[in-house]
Amino acid sequence: MRSLANLLASRQAPPGGLCAANGCGRPFVHLGGGEPGPLADPAAPHKLIAPALRPRRPSTRVRVIRGIPSAGPNRRRRRWRAAAVALAAVIVIVGAATARLFVWPPRGMPAHVDAIVMLNGQGNRLDTALWLAWNHRTPTVVISRGSPQWGHGSVCAPTIPGVKFICFVPNPETTRGEAEFAGELAKRHRWHSIALVTTTPQNTRARLRVGRCFSGKIYVVDAALPKYEWPYEIAYEWGATIKALPPAQAQATQARLQSEGGSVGARAYGWSHVRRAGRGRRPERP
Repeated sequence: MRSLANLLASRQAPPGGLCAANGCGRPFVHLGGGEPGPLADPAAPHKLIAPALRPRRPSTRVRVIRGIPSAGPNRRRRRWRAAAVALAAVIVIVGAATARLFVWPPRGMPAHVDAIVMLNGQGNRLDTALWLAWNHRTPTVVISRGSPQWGHGSVCAPTIPGVKFICFVPNPETTRGEAEFAGELAKRHRWHSIALVTTTPQNTRARLRVGRCFSGKIYVVDAALPKYEWPYEIAYEWGATIKALPPAQAQATQARLQSEGGSVGARAYGWSHVRRAGRGRRPERP
């Protein structure tokens, strides 16, 4: 047994280590290289003291702390996606509002109203107003000549039996001035319903402006408008409608009507040309 222990010790001991043979007098301590053997008692090598202990490195746990992610491709991609979604939502909302306000607004009128008011502007408005007058849809037709479009000559409309025409130049020469004059006429003649002749893009704004000066029922008849004029008219009506929306506009209109009283209508009447009865050529339906 002793020779076996010496043989094992001589084979396991690395250079620079301590042996467990009789000549050493000390137990073997492994310092590296090979596999360490058991510790033996020098007096009794056949008795094992304890298994050899290999030095172990202390085990450490590594915790990964995630901080704020850097602005990499993923973050930029998310930002672009959010911007695209927001832009699509804005386009849908603006498109729906445009369709509702300027393309397919409420329109139409009953068989008879107290007066028809033609607002000045683009489109086949005069022919539409005359067609309604020839069909005796009203006893009074009011025609605005706020711009050179209908301002040629002193007579603004042909003579139609049983229909009175009132031609005027609004002050100011805008839709607001036309609405104020229509409101004054409605008060004087006690009208309860009027029909506005305008184009489809101006439908909503005309109803808004006249509604601040007239408390009765308001209807709108749309005149034909060339297709190539639609983009410009819609863009213009967006800005004009936004301008007309603030409550300050309504308050200014009411204050002007209250302060000037009947002077708005009287000033406009100075430009008016009233005609009743007579003969004229009946136009075709526009």
